[in-house]
Order: sequence, then C-alpha cells, then structure tokens
Amino acid sequence: MFVYLINEENNLDNDDMANNKNLNKLIELRNKYKISLLILLTHSDDYCDKVKKENNNWKQICKENIENNKKNILKYINEIIVKGYKSDFKMEENNILHIVLVEPEKNQMTYEEKYSNLPGDLKEKYKNYNEEMKKIVIDAYYEGRNSKENEVKNFIKEMNILGPKELIETIKDKLPSQFHDALN
Repeated sequence: MFVYLINEENNLDNDDMANNKNLNKLIELRNKYKISLLILLTHSDDYCDKVKKENNNWKQICKENIENNKKNILKYINEIIVKGYKSDFKMEENNILHIVLVEPEKNQMTYEEKYSNLPGDLKEKYKNYNEEMKKIVIDAYYEGRNSKENEVKNFIKEMNILGPKELIETIKDKLPSQFHDALN
C-alpha cells in the first residue's frame, strides 16, 4: 500500500496535481502494479483557522473547499487512470481521507495561573466565594473560553476529519493483519 500526504491549506486544482511529480508517479505505480493508494489530506485545521480569522462565513467556506479538494483529487486521478492508462482500476473515494495529524494542546494551567488570568471584575467576586465555588467559577470560565478557542477543532470533528487515533484504526482496516502490531 502506498500512503501519500497532501497539504490542503490551499485549494487543490488540476494544475497543482499535474505539477506534483510524486503524486503522478504513485498513480503510475498504483496502476502498473495494482497496489492500493491511500491519500491523506492534511492541515485542514490550519486552513480553517486561517479562514476563520479572515471571514465570518468560515464554516461554509471551509466545508466547501475541503469537500472540493477530495472531489478534485478523485476526479484527477480517475481521469489519468481511465484516459491515460486506459485502465478500469479506478481510485475509490474512501481511499482519500481528510486527517489532522496533531492533536491540539490542552491548556494545563494551575489554579493559581488561571486565577491570575481572570478578568478584574471576576477576580473581585472570586475572592468572596468559598473553596468549592472558586473551583466551579474558574472551571466554568476556562471551559467557556476554551470552547470558543476550540471552535475549529469542533468543526473538524463535525466534518468527520480523522484524528491520529481514528487514522490508525482506518489504516488497520486497510492493511493485512500481520502489520497491525506496527501501528500500536
């Protein structure tokens, strides 16, 4: 099995793929030797972060571009296979996956650090609470703050873009069982 990563921070069009010598060589080898090819589209999270900063309609834009990248690659590869190689060994859609290779860092702050970062008015109220209520206030404040920061992460999950753990399970499904230990 060939596995090839493509950065999808930009829209992928026929010109990009035609100029990608590595991709074209893999398509040729895939066709010649009837070896499966798994294409992993990466950096969709970085792309969505960029778009989110520039446009309020970022979710729709990201969704369309991410879906179009997959369609464009599938169409490009199958055109080469059918027209160029006169073959019926077409690429299947489930062999092109959107993935996120790096899990976002979790904010591991101590309660003292969290307290020092509270806004002034909340800090004043915080002083008057008992210990249990202080913990609830800090947790609620940072949970709300983090949920806004993780908006792209949540969107990525909604789009069914695979994280590292899901990717390993998907690859295990595609590989013969004797290779599974290598992925643990």
